[in-house]
Amino acid sequence: MIKQCLLILDVINGYKGRGLFLDPPTVCMHNGLWKLYLPVKMQTEKFELEYVSFSSRDEIFKSNRDGSGLGRRYRSFISQELLLHQDSSGFSHIAALIIEPVMQAAGEMQMVDPLFQRILVRECQSWKIPVIFYEVFTGFWRLGTESSVELLCCQPDISCFAKLMTGGIIPLAATLASDAVFKAFVGDSKLKALLHGNSYSAHAMGCMAGVKSIKWFKDCTTNVNLIGESRLLLESWDSELVCQISLHPAIHRVVALGTLCAIELQAEGSNVG
Repeated sequence: MIKQCLLILDVINGYKGRGLFLDPPTVCMHNGLWKLYLPVKMQTEKFELEYVSFSSRDEIFKSNRDGSGLGRRYRSFISQELLLHQDSSGFSHIAALIIEPVMQAAGEMQMVDPLFQRILVRECQSWKIPVIFYEVFTGFWRLGTESSVELLCCQPDISCFAKLMTGGIIPLAATLASDAVFKAFVGDSKLKALLHGNSYSAHAMGCMAGVKSIKWFKDCTTNVNLIGESRLLLESWDSELVCQISLHPAIHRVVALGTLCAIELQAEGSNVG
């Protein structure tokens, strides 16, 4: 099960593992169509056909969906969940929202509806909740763009990167933060400082590999998959082939984006390991 996680921090007593977890709507290709699947909690009303299928994958990422009826339902659902959690938990503030943008690698390679995540980010920011993008898997052109920010069209307050930052050659991790977040930890006392860093961060060999890797990623003479002077990569998977795969009776769903292609087989029994 995949979740969009909002963490709660009790400043007095420390972190206690309490949080608000939202099951997100997901999209995938099935029987030749990109389809939307809603979590049970959102299935209170019957959605119109235009909400549950798309003519192409590009349509899923269009920003004009923001003003749609589905966008308004997402916004209402998120606001209601935030209010209900605030009333039931007794906490006045949520510490942060953390999501894997677009693709939930830790959740069975599920592609989350970008409209839902975009609205979730904006709603949390309107509540003054810091937003964290965990881009360890999705960052550095895994999904065809340098960052998922370009796919979601919204900016986080903190981003976490690793893996492809060095082209997968040497372990290296980095955390980026906005000026506001950085300045929140600036002070004369260690009590205010954030005394923590990623494992495999800021070591000489990794940094050198990262500098060279990023340079090659952005250079069309070394990266033959780069589309001209743009920041986009050529699709690694033929769209017609992906469609044909999704039509096979043994295939439950297919997700193809950038360099990633995830295929889930149709299970015949209920006790699948």
